[in-house]
Amino acid sequence: MAFAGDLSCLCGVLLRREDKIMEIIKQFGLQRSGTNALRGIIEVNLDLRVAANILGDKHSSISWAAMEDWAAEMPLPKSLSPKDYNRLLDALHGRTLKFILSVKDPVSWVNSYFRYSKKKFEHKNPEKILDFTTRFAEKSLFSWQERMKSYADFIAQNAGQCFVVQHEKLLISPESVLADFCRKFDFPFPDDPELFLEGYARRGTDEQQGDMLINRKMRFNRDFHLEGQWMRDMPEDVLEQAVAFRDDVFGRHPEIRSLFDVETIGLTVAAPSRKLSSGATRPA
Repeated sequence: MAFAGDLSCLCGVLLRREDKIMEIIKQFGLQRSGTNALRGIIEVNLDLRVAANILGDKHSSISWAAMEDWAAEMPLPKSLSPKDYNRLLDALHGRTLKFILSVKDPVSWVNSYFRYSKKKFEHKNPEKILDFTTRFAEKSLFSWQERMKSYADFIAQNAGQCFVVQHEKLLISPESVLADFCRKFDFPFPDDPELFLEGYARRGTDEQQGDMLINRKMRFNRDFHLEGQWMRDMPEDVLEQAVAFRDDVFGRHPEIRSLFDVETIGLTVAAPSRKLSSGATRPA
């Protein structure tokens, strides 16, 4: 299953399609934190609609004010009817929205984000090469911290309306994540859930939904993430920098650390490995 792709917030409002009562969910999460894979799983298994970039870019920081500004400035989304959109706005203005937030360990995230950025940069600039430097990592990691802080602050004020999905847990057991989500918001759990264990998530838009977000012809290598294989090509100075950054942020910002199951993060850097001076481990 593809979770490379981009930690997501869910926004709830009742709407009617073909005589079914459905709920729209607003999504937030950084690139490469599994947002499209998560959206595909939710929309295929539940009578829910996930709004990725309606009410704001899903990769941005989160705040009520930013969503209000987006609604005031942007036209009617093509993927919603006027009636559906008005119901969504009522939920926004009434502060009754529910949210799901996708988070990811900053060490593995910065590596994945670099690979994504490198591919994008070199496609546009075929004569140039983007190197994985500590400068690139520093800028990216501070962007990660900014987003995480906004998520943590928002959740602190709206805990009952927010569900956090950690990328590492989604990799380990998407069924457990779906079950926890259903339990949190009292949605019926499907009898035979479709978890896309073999498919790869596509880059998607709000017009693409459910199964359209998953490329079944591509195989997702879960071991690459769960066994720490991603560290093999990561420069040692960048790896140590990222681990030190994570330890510092988790130490100074317990509200950010609380978004993560640290033991689960450890599963993504499993043996065989060798110790680095920072205490991180790299597969042998």
